[in-house]
Amino acid sequence: MRIQILLPLLLLFLLGGCGQKEKTQQNKNYNAHEISSIHIQNDSWQLALLASPDEDVHISAQSPDDETTIKQTDGILTIIQTDGPKNTLEQFSFSKKGKLSLSLPADMHCPISVENNSGDMEICNIACSDFLLDNSSGYGKFTNLTMDTAKINTASGDICIADSQITDIQMHSSSGYLFLDNPSVTNIELHAKSGEAEISQVEGNINLGISTQSGDITVSYQSPPDNLNFQIASNSKDISAKLQGAVYETDAPDCKQGTIGTGESHLNIQSDSGTVVIR
Repeated sequence: MRIQILLPLLLLFLLGGCGQKEKTQQNKNYNAHEISSIHIQNDSWQLALLASPDEDVHISAQSPDDETTIKQTDGILTIIQTDGPKNTLEQFSFSKKGKLSLSLPADMHCPISVENNSGDMEICNIACSDFLLDNSSGYGKFTNLTMDTAKINTASGDICIADSQITDIQMHSSSGYLFLDNPSVTNIELHAKSGEAEISQVEGNINLGISTQSGDITVSYQSPPDNLNFQIASNSKDISAKLQGAVYETDAPDCKQGTIGTGESHLNIQSDSGTVVIR
């Protein structure tokens, strides 16, 4: 009986103890004026892009086992995190993933590209010219960003962007949830398959296009648009559109089409089978 009790305890000790490795930390600092672009390849770590307290770029990488490469060549700052091979005990351990943090100066305005697999991402209080994200399953929470363009592709990871000034946003998703809250933008294009797409507190007179296959679509305006050409369609025949001052060319259960004012900006909504709510 004592052997039956001791064996599980021994197994837990091996998994929780021997599978652990001591954390190592790598810190590097760079002159922001010597960097023309940033490329990040992240396998599974937590990834944070934050505001720097000074005029330099600061990088911190902390992990018990995985590998990180940080280098600057010809103005290109490259950070690559790859998961190293794990033995049997490590595969069953519950140790935390590593964390990769970049702190960028407020006036830094270079392109940033991120290839992310499963790591969760936090990006806030930074500015860049162009932002490119290719994401698999990681969750992304982005706040207070200033960008000229943002192009985001995600497979199953949810992406939420709040309180950001981005001139042009393009987002594509297979099953991940796309959410924009209080964006200050000129053009928005969202495309999803089964994932939902939601835009909250958007300005009235912008160019907005959303398409989904089965995902639901929700758009809420800060104030009613007064200069809009709109076309809203869904094969589900489940459309709720509250547009003040609209003159309808088509007002059917599966299609709403018309103008508000002179119709200089546009709203194009298309879903194969999802519900559509515009308010």
